[in-house]
Amino acid sequence: MIKAGDPVQVTYTCFDGTGALAATNVREAAESGGVKKGALFVAPREFSPLQLTAGTRPESKDKGFDDELAAGLAGAVVGKGVDETVSVELVGGPLEGLSGGDRYLKMATVRKRAKELRLGREEYLTRTGREPEKGRRFVLDPALPGVVEEVSDKEVVIRFPLPEGGVVQTPFGPGTVRDGGDQWEIVIDAAVGRIVRSGPLAGRISDVNERFFTIDYGYPFGGESLRCDVKAEKAEKVEQAGKP
Repeated sequence: MIKAGDPVQVTYTCFDGTGALAATNVREAAESGGVKKGALFVAPREFSPLQLTAGTRPESKDKGFDDELAAGLAGAVVGKGVDETVSVELVGGPLEGLSGGDRYLKMATVRKRAKELRLGREEYLTRTGREPEKGRRFVLDPALPGVVEEVSDKEVVIRFPLPEGGVVQTPFGPGTVRDGGDQWEIVIDAAVGRIVRSGPLAGRISDVNERFFTIDYGYPFGGESLRCDVKAEKAEKVEQAGKP
């Protein structure tokens, strides 16, 4: 059995309350076409076991999704069998010490994006790490990717076309793209209660009006409980802090 203080390496696959994939470090689970991915899911940088000390919260100044997941798994494996796959529930309680601006983020319902971007050739090379080529994809916002339309010795012209159907997906919900003159305007259909994942943080939309919506980051899993299939193996030592 795994005891508190044992160094372990953990593989996990976690699902949210709807049964959608929320997190995993198992490549087969992440890349399976038959598994629905939920709003919490972000593919890990690499697929490798998570290095933890059983029963000990990994040291971190952050309180994001990955940090709280690692902390929950470190506690969940205590008392479980080595190499045994078990199902555990991680309940993300309120994060301590968060209030006001640290907990709540207000965002505009309408996001403005350029229709055209002109970059010096050197700036384009610095940003992308490769020479400009007409027809090459250029991404500032995944919701509205651009295409290199013109290339000269000094300048690269990138245009961001209206997406087919005029609807895009954003981390905060579907957005309708409308013509704002020299810019595109993405009107986000934010909904109270929707879980969102932005960078390392998971939250839930708590308030919506015509101009703004507010995200509550006071719970590590956006207020969800996660059901995780977990397997822990003994390790000689913990080689890293324990982030997924």
